[in-house]
Amino acid sequence: MKMKAVVLPILFMASLPAMAATGSITKAVTAPVINIYSTGTGGPATTNMYVSSTDFPKGTLNASKKLTVLRYNAAAYVSAFSDKAELCYFRPYSAGPMKCIAITGGSSSSTTEFNELPFDLGVQVQFRHTLTGKPGDQARPSRQESVTLEYSY
Repeated sequence: MKMKAVVLPILFMASLPAMAATGSITKAVTAPVINIYSTGTGGPATTNMYVSSTDFPKGTLNASKKLTVLRYNAAAYVSAFSDKAELCYFRPYSAGPMKCIAITGGSSSSTTEFNELPFDLGVQVQFRHTLTGKPGDQARPSRQESVTLEYSY
């Protein structure tokens, strides 16, 4: 009887799923002033945010990580006639974006569009703005741009 009492709890514990730990990384950058050229266009202007080793908790750098949600705050260019805004995601240490999505300038939202892409040290997130406006104008951003990358490991 005692043997069964000991074995059953061990079997029960072995069948429980392992709990994944979670983390988040927040980055903020001042959005650029964009010059509107004589053609009435400006940009594309970008802000770049990189994930570095110091962004992860000590002892987790080698752990496999997965992005679960990306929250963002984009700047608006209120003096511009139009603002084609995009949020782009770069694989670790990649020179070109893996995926870009259209966003609204001045918006705050979240997306899971990048969850299937690799997430680790060296990932880059980029805001891109292409404006139209009054030639000679300098379009100023309404605020800083920021992202919060929530992940599990």
